[in-house]
Amino acid sequence: MLPRVKAPARKSLPAIWTKQDVEKLLSCIDRDNPVGKRDYASYIIAAELGLLVYDINNLRLDNLKWDSNTIEITQCKTGKLNVLPMTPPIGWALIDYLKLNTPSFLAHLTLFSLFASSLFVRLLSVFFMDFIFAAY
Repeated sequence: MLPRVKAPARKSLPAIWTKQDVEKLLSCIDRDNPVGKRDYASYIIAAELGLLVYDINNLRLDNLKWDSNTIEITQCKTGKLNVLPMTPPIGWALIDYLKLNTPSFLAHLTLFSLFASSLFVRLLSVFFMDFIFAAY
């Protein structure tokens, strides 16, 4: 039998982010390179639409309905089709990412196939833990 190890209490992430917190997170992303453009588009979709990381990772070009400014996606968790608004910030972030990174022949692939969900969660955790501890 293994001895018990007492782990230090861990601070939890806030369940609700203020607009200022989201703006601070988005402003930290370097959008001068392809990875930053991808990350910014992913984060703004998460922030504005509340999509899960898995759903963001599985977005495809055919989910983007530019003529109606919507994103149509079957959500992983519910299996139901959702028609979500493509707000101007989301649309421009996607355009900025796509114009440099996704040739038209890749339309069948996911937009964020290189965006690892564990990295997403790790980056958010680091950012908000630093942010929370800086406030105290």
